Amino acid sequence: MGRESGAKASVFYGITASAGSVYAAIAAWPQVEGPLRFIDLILNRRRKGTLRSSSPTSRITSIPPELWRQVLGDVVSAEVARAGLELLEGLFCLEHQIGLDDADESDESDQTDQMENVLSWEDYYRVMQGCYKCGGNWIQLGRDIRRQVSR
Repeated sequence: MGRESGAKASVFYGITASAGSVYAAIAAWPQVEGPLRFIDLILNRRRKGTLRSSSPTSRITSIPPELWRQVLGDVVSAEVARAGLELLEGLFCLEHQIGLDDADESDESDQTDQMENVLSWEDYYRVMQGCYKCGGNWIQLGRDIRRQVSR
């Protein structure tokens, strides 16, 4: 009598990401933030019709939004991969850094490709389970990331 029953349904969407990938994204943020804001500004001004260039030879106004989004995706992917490799390099204990010295001796242009072949998050997770030192590095990274995020 006068009492209404209401039902409520909620749907949540999410993505699955490894902790290493999330840590790499956090570490890459300072390098990605500037290009992200720049391209976002260009896309917003283009959408509003206010994108102008002071240079008569600039082609910035003729670049389609899809290309700007592709450039942004490439920048983010490259920076996250770079940050991930730097994190991985610091996580392996000295005993498990076999192959890193070889990658360091090569020239800069080939270094990233060689390190990707040497290091992977899967390798680290496997090694971490049996190595107290590598596992301790992971715990310390978690603490460092939490401090960085809470600032």
